[in-house]
Amino acid sequence: MISGGRLVLLLAILLLASQAFADVFLHNPRGSNNRYRGDTNNQARLFDSQNNNNGGYGWGPTMTYYQGSIVSIEFTTTSGCGSTYGVDCNIVLQYMCGNEVRDGNRDDTPPDNIDALTPAEQQDYGYHESVGYYRDCNNRQRNGGLFIADQNIGTNALNTRQNDASVRRGFECDEERDYYPYWHPSPWKDIAIFTSKTSRCAYYQSQSQNVASKGHCVTQNNPAIWGFGVAANNPSTCASSSNTWVQVPSWGLPAPECLPAPVLHPSEDVDRVVSYRWTIPADLTDKGNCVLRIRYNVTSEEYNGWAHIDSVGGRMIDSFYNGRGSPIQTNPSIDVGGRNLTFPVNTEWDGRTSQDRTHAFKVVARPQSLGSTGKIWNLNVRGRRGNIVQAYPALQYGFAPSFLEISTGDFVHFQWTGSDTQPGGQAGSGRDRTDRSNVVQIADLSKSYPLSIASQTLFPSQDVAERMAFLLNSTARIPCTTPCQLDCCRTRDQQQTVSYGGCPNAPDNGENAENQIQNCARLNLPGPYFNEFPIKFNTAGTFYYMSTRNNAFSNRAHKGVLVVL
Repeated sequence: MISGGRLVLLLAILLLASQAFADVFLHNPRGSNNRYRGDTNNQARLFDSQNNNNGGYGWGPTMTYYQGSIVSIEFTTTSGCGSTYGVDCNIVLQYMCGNEVRDGNRDDTPPDNIDALTPAEQQDYGYHESVGYYRDCNNRQRNGGLFIADQNIGTNALNTRQNDASVRRGFECDEERDYYPYWHPSPWKDIAIFTSKTSRCAYYQSQSQNVASKGHCVTQNNPAIWGFGVAANNPSTCASSSNTWVQVPSWGLPAPECLPAPVLHPSEDVDRVVSYRWTIPADLTDKGNCVLRIRYNVTSEEYNGWAHIDSVGGRMIDSFYNGRGSPIQTNPSIDVGGRNLTFPVNTEWDGRTSQDRTHAFKVVARPQSLGSTGKIWNLNVRGRRGNIVQAYPALQYGFAPSFLEISTGDFVHFQWTGSDTQPGGQAGSGRDRTDRSNVVQIADLSKSYPLSIASQTLFPSQDVAERMAFLLNSTARIPCTTPCQLDCCRTRDQQQTVSYGGCPNAPDNGENAENQIQNCARLNLPGPYFNEFPIKFNTAGTFYYMSTRNNAFSNRAHKGVLVVL
């Protein structure tokens, strides 16, 4: 057990449907990859993901976690990691919260004059970093000491080797996105760092804003944290321009955990799902909405940009090596046996950072009725409908975690969300474009038929077991007395009547039974969000369960194991 978290490697067979560069995807909590409700992503909506545009999970109702509970953060990458394959990498997990953080109601990029809109108009747009933070970045000179190889890039902090055009994506700061640890203040707090060179852990941890203050230059009369930044990017230049260098205090949090990164082949067909167990800290409680971010940086080991950290007296690869002195060049021709070979190298991509972010979620205080003892373990659902090709690079359905081991007296918080706007016409059960999941007990993992409610032992009561199975309480599972009655559960005969167009006033009139909203056997009537109050487990044992809707050949085995010690 790793203090503060656990790094777990799971195997998931994924089809590499297209080439990608340093892609990273969050699967639990669900990563958006800039997707909101549409079939495709606006890659400038809230951030620059640098990912395959097919990735991401459609928006679903907001999840709510309890402070101090343990959530399984799960992600995949489609590029390499580790010296075994000549790839220097780091992966950083971070979060931010605030009353202005939101998903919004549209796929558009927020306008750069968003603060001139009415409050109602502002709420319509998604919002992570503030517009003031972006303006400071836009005003500030970039770090001129950075290695940019043979690239010729602009002069402000929005210009980086991989985004010289400084295209605005949401209100993020490109320089902060591409470099870690960053040297100016940012709104992000660190959770954990995975690195292929653990000798760098002490440096990463000491420079994290969790524990280290960060400075920036602001106009003398406006030393606010965001929105008044100027061009100077260091104290001496700031002073000479008659402005004020403000040292923003650290977050006052523990240093992020630093762990060895998983060793990943750059082009293997088996991607490993990496899982980190995060205990949600108290500082998130009732702080508005929160988002989780994963940053994934990969760099060629043709040169060592961290030589000054990796070895005593090592020479950092910095701006001194830019231009013709760069150890890497774009599309170089190399003499091999008296004749040249030209091979493809793009120095924009030789050091590459991609990211993914979750949809907004909330954190609330631990319920007093649970007492102060016993851990709360989150049990969620990852993935979306579609077969392996259709879903890629998202995952097919699975529980997160799929194997959970707890102690007697602990609680499990069964909660998941889904989307009603997934791409249409893809493999899956129930109404097209929708995600639904439930939990029923099975005898063991070899079985795909559930135990009866009367014989189940997973849940403390029949009422809870029925709610977990049908996603509705008993009053909502009212059977329809006529085929055209609304907000009730239709029988098969009634579904047939609707399929033949016999209920003109029904919104699903003429649709087949699989697609009918009131087909409760397919879980179509409940919404995509399910949240059960934490259940206490007092009896030791091993319990097996599955989702009846998603445990199908096209979507693999949607099953899980709970061990109570």
